[in-house]
Amino acid sequence: MSNNLEQFRQGLKKAHADLEMEPPFRAVSGHTVTMADVKNFLSILHRFYQAADNHIIHSPFAIDGLYQRRADLLAEDIKNIGGEPVFTGACDVAMPAIDSEAQWLGVVYTIEGSAAGGRYLLRHLRHQLQENLGACTSFFTTISASYETHWPKVIAAFNEKVNTDSDVEHAISAGVSVFDDLVLISKRLPV
Repeated sequence: MSNNLEQFRQGLKKAHADLEMEPPFRAVSGHTVTMADVKNFLSILHRFYQAADNHIIHSPFAIDGLYQRRADLLAEDIKNIGGEPVFTGACDVAMPAIDSEAQWLGVVYTIEGSAAGGRYLLRHLRHQLQENLGACTSFFTTISASYETHWPKVIAAFNEKVNTDSDVEHAISAGVSVFDDLVLISKRLPV
């Protein structure tokens, strides 16, 4: 692992830990997880990716094929659970500014890196919920299926393009903003 990549990953640790402490994220990884918890979790992600997908793909700094859309997969899973996402109305998430290739890669690395955690979470949910999980795993299975081939491309692009201390700082600020946005959305979850 390059020094810049390690510095970037270290820079995300606190924001990532803060996100994992949010009740909806704790609930979905707990031993008493329910399908309502799964729906809330998927709804938070859906709300975020409604804004993120186009913002990331249409960025002037986008690298073709390095980001995988997620909002449609999440909407399908939520529908399969039964119903609509818990959030309604236009998405009001303030996406991170992407003013450089380093920032774009910081956002993409942060998001695509979650696929590894998604593989473990899917295993956990299958164990805890068994047949109740049913057909609401499109998001996890699709993103996880490409992890082995896709993730090395993300790492290679990061290592190639994020070269200076300034690049690393920009990548960190963009990656942290992904976690901050998810925390903000989770706090808005209707009770």
